[in-house]
Amino acid sequence: MMLIVMLSLGVCAAASANNTTPRYQRISSPQAVSTQEIYLTATQYELALIQVLSEICPPVLNARQKANFNRAYDRQLRIFMPYSADPYQSLRQLSAQREYRIILHNVRAWTASFPASENRALCYEFAAAA
Repeated sequence: MMLIVMLSLGVCAAASANNTTPRYQRISSPQAVSTQEIYLTATQYELALIQVLSEICPPVLNARQKANFNRAYDRQLRIFMPYSADPYQSLRQLSAQREYRIILHNVRAWTASFPASENRALCYEFAAAA
């Protein structure tokens, strides 16, 4: 859970077009929110961040790291969507919603704005959390 707190430190920056915002900025505690019948225990920005990590990390990880990453990702999805029988399906359902797609786009752009070495280090850290 500590890693997700660390990951979520900069998530709010994705919502801001202001590039002077530091990458890591503490956000308020995750709150339970209902998003059209998907119960989340994290913000949509935090969920979008781990979704983006699932897109960018596998190509930079070796087989063992990928297995660890997949375990960490699965565990985090289940923490973020505790009442979902299939968090992957819930994420696909959420991805169909316009509001979440906008957030996801912003988080992708925010993540892409950092050097590949920083993103790679974040991937290694997330994989090591498994």
